[in-house]
Amino acid sequence: MQTGWKVLLAGLSLLLAGCQSMPARDVDSALGVEWQLERVGDQLGTGVQTLLLVRDGDALSVSGFAGCNRFTGKGSVEGTGELTVGALASTRRGCADKVLMRVENAYLQALSNTPFDMGVSQDELVLRGTDITLVFKRPAG
Repeated sequence: MQTGWKVLLAGLSLLLAGCQSMPARDVDSALGVEWQLERVGDQLGTGVQTLLLVRDGDALSVSGFAGCNRFTGKGSVEGTGELTVGALASTRRGCADKVLMRVENAYLQALSNTPFDMGVSQDELVLRGTDITLVFKRPAG
């Protein structure tokens, strides 16, 4: 009976370790790509939200489309892969689609003024904050 529990606990430990993995921290490979939002926390993106990070001298330009409105702002990336996005400015178009508006609000609120641990792989950008994780996919093509 003791051996069965040990095997079960070992298996659960491996499973949980896999769920917490982050892509590598190759920050430069995240720049200049218009990433597509897949998930804000446990809420799925709608397939239209984007994020573009562009180095502008020593500063970082942050822009994208939130679903109904475009946004722009400044950010910074520390050498350790920590991304911080400042306050964002956005257009103020109304959005008739309530689901799209809910995702937009969650996305902009999560992205603005939040430090993230940034992980990048060939097809995925993961921004893990203290309270929320944003997952983006590289666009096809």
